[in-house]
Amino acid sequence: ACGDGPQKSSPSSPAVDPADPAPLSQPVNPAVPATPLQVVNPVDPDIETFPDEGQNIVPLGTAIVYKTDPPTSGTHYVEVMAVGGFYSYVVSPPYLVHAMQHGGVIIYYSPAVTAEQLDHLKSLADQHPGRGGVVAAPRGDPTYPIILTAWTHRLRLTQYDAARIDAFIALYWDKGPQHHEE
Repeated sequence: ACGDGPQKSSPSSPAVDPADPAPLSQPVNPAVPATPLQVVNPVDPDIETFPDEGQNIVPLGTAIVYKTDPPTSGTHYVEVMAVGGFYSYVVSPPYLVHAMQHGGVIIYYSPAVTAEQLDHLKSLADQHPGRGGVVAAPRGDPTYPIILTAWTHRLRLTQYDAARIDAFIALYWDKGPQHHEE
């Protein structure tokens, strides 16, 4: 179970399969804007750091409002998360927040991303599978073709930059509050 304190996750907990969009189509309320903390990241000055919104858990299907868009921490569904992998459909935020809690990095990609760039994202997801892995999922953002999130961190890119994507993953993968407890 997930909660406010460090707890071991159940190995039999359900995980979301990238090939099955059915459990991930729950609607979620739009985000309420949050202001980034004044933290300058020496690796990439465009990485934003936000206050931790907690680790509350709620029943599946509960409407959740996040302070960042996309979310960088907060309330999520009990015992269900998106596992590392490449998704061709939109994944509801509570599943992604739960993955970040366990050290996952989320890569949102837009239709502007090329086939070659998608191959790079698929490779990253393949290199970091399972609970707390790298999740690549579509998002129709007209301004940012790539947005990366990890627990309390966000990097929005106006153009595809493989080196910055790789650096974000190296910096934040497996750093969530309940990272690799399986």
